[in-house]
Amino acid sequence: MTISSFFRQELARRKRSLAFLSCLHLAAGLLTIAGAFCTAQILSCATFGTLRETFTEKAVPLFGVLLFVVLGKWMLDVPERQLRGRLRLDAQERLRRRIHDALFARSPLALSPATGGELLGLACEGVDRLQGIYEKTLPVLLGIAVRMPLFLIALALADPWTGLLALVTLPIAPFLLYLIGRVTKERSTREWHA
Repeated sequence: MTISSFFRQELARRKRSLAFLSCLHLAAGLLTIAGAFCTAQILSCATFGTLRETFTEKAVPLFGVLLFVVLGKWMLDVPERQLRGRLRLDAQERLRRRIHDALFARSPLALSPATGGELLGLACEGVDRLQGIYEKTLPVLLGIAVRMPLFLIALALADPWTGLLALVTLPIAPFLLYLIGRVTKERSTREWHA
């Protein structure tokens, strides 16, 4: 069993927590859209406002809404990090239990000290790798699954041509990142061996 297959099993097992995380990402995405709208309105007032009173009466309430948006995003970040931490700790515990069960299913005397040490090292690496998956990979996956469609819908509602352009160019980004990463890896390998 690989770490990625174990991660998929854990996500399937914890659907309710994953749904709650998705709702938190959805709320944060809506707050991001509201913040972008407020910022655009403030800039519009500053750019096209002819009188100081006009700018003040329109922009000051928008600054209040923008402050609410920033505080709301910060408040949503706390439970999201806590839930991800609980999910990670639970997954690490379950993986440790599986590793111990697999090791002790065989006779502990059948393992040589070298083999036992290698297995222990691999087990620790696998359990530690889960932290990176839950701290980095899971938020990116949720962002792609939840926030990306939300932002595309918001773009399409604000300006259909911009939404269409974003939708068409969206598949290009991962390909370009792959090419840049490959070129960088080749250059660094060349420099390392030189």
